[in-house]
Amino acid sequence: MKNDYQILGIEEGADEKEIKRAYFKLIRTYSPEKDPERFQEIRAAYERLTEVKEDDWYRIEMETPTEPFAQSMLQQIAELREAGDYRRALQTVEEAIGYFGEAEVLLFEQGRCCKLEGKTGKAVKCYEKLAARYPDKLLYKGYLAKAYYERGYEKKALAAFREVYGLGWREPDFLICYSQCCGYRDCPEEGLTVLESLESSIDEKSKKKRMMDLLQAYIGMATLSPRVPGKFAEVAGRCRKFLEGSRRYLKEYEFELQSLFVTILMSADAVGESKNKDVSAIKKIIFDIYPEVGEMLQGAADMLRLQVELEDLAEDGRISDLMKWSLEALAETIEKDIDKDGYEYFMEMDALLCQLEEWPKQKGDVEIIREEYGEVYEVFRDFWRLLQSGAEQRRMMKEEMRIEYAKLSRKYEGGHYYEMFPDKQPDLEAVKWDSQENGTFVRDGKKVGRNDPCPCGSGKKYKNCCMRKG
Repeated sequence: MKNDYQILGIEEGADEKEIKRAYFKLIRTYSPEKDPERFQEIRAAYERLTEVKEDDWYRIEMETPTEPFAQSMLQQIAELREAGDYRRALQTVEEAIGYFGEAEVLLFEQGRCCKLEGKTGKAVKCYEKLAARYPDKLLYKGYLAKAYYERGYEKKALAAFREVYGLGWREPDFLICYSQCCGYRDCPEEGLTVLESLESSIDEKSKKKRMMDLLQAYIGMATLSPRVPGKFAEVAGRCRKFLEGSRRYLKEYEFELQSLFVTILMSADAVGESKNKDVSAIKKIIFDIYPEVGEMLQGAADMLRLQVELEDLAEDGRISDLMKWSLEALAETIEKDIDKDGYEYFMEMDALLCQLEEWPKQKGDVEIIREEYGEVYEVFRDFWRLLQSGAEQRRMMKEEMRIEYAKLSRKYEGGHYYEMFPDKQPDLEAVKWDSQENGTFVRDGKKVGRNDPCPCGSGKKYKNCCMRKG
């Protein structure tokens, strides 16, 4: 079984900064909406590793049994919890409740251990009891809101977050969770307000210690701002001022700065603010801090913009299916260093041949892409030029490509050209080539389809294994 460090993908003994960094990176991929089980696993690991690291927020007086045996059991529970043996800690808590009843401290420990053990449903019940019994203690209501969120009860969570926030609770992790819940519940303006309150709660004296919280707040604001009309420019301006005033602390936060930079650029594109002066200033600041990764960051942002546009294009009912899958195939070939004798080259040729056979039916697609999907158009500009060359040039290209395609189709599966244009498929058994490499192909045994198990015995599909290695 994986331990908490392995779940977060970090080395054992990692400090709080590394734990938070890994957690925030993972939950952007595994959200409670897309993958609730994985999110709960990540969240539980994070809770366990950061437990009692921010004591100031959790110091409250609790009703505690005074019997020496009860004190001994509480000490044992604390030792087991600190040692990471949450299962035995929970068993000991439940045994203590059997002896002494649901005393406040025992009920709190039960909820705590349930959460750490990943029993989110039981944790919710414990915190519901505590919140009902002790309505003046905001800690329990804050824990209940986060427990609802971790359990996936987003509607209940949002109501609970609102109540506790309205009562003045400002614990950082609570605010981050609240803002994320707002995003999932389509309340971006509310989420921005919450993150702004987190930002304003951190003064200059505590800025260095709280830098991770600040960076996460700005990443969250940059993510949510395009969904609130007119808000992005304000967020970009605040972010610029923050970065300008925090340069001396930022060098050790490379991953967070990369995330912030890419998020800012993506959001700027989404609202048509790519030339915003604050966005340009943010880019300069980050490139000054990390000059060696500036080009890589810009490339990553460009690739993300391309992916977003391709995803939007795939949902555009005006674009033909042929154009959609052709661009998808071509996009795969630019994401890696292509072996021109390999599968990627075969699929690139397949897309070009299909498009050449159909041209000029796709002229309307190209015009829409040029006007509305600028990143896609710029990346595939040469592709459009090939399609728009003269009729004689297109005919010659098709003839040359068909010969090469026929050879490659013996080696690779998955092309659409012969499916769409069966009359173009040659009689391959009659074809003779005059070298060993390009000579007559002889198949040993049964033909392996691209979705069949790979003959090498890896357990993967053929298309994901030896077909690509070919």
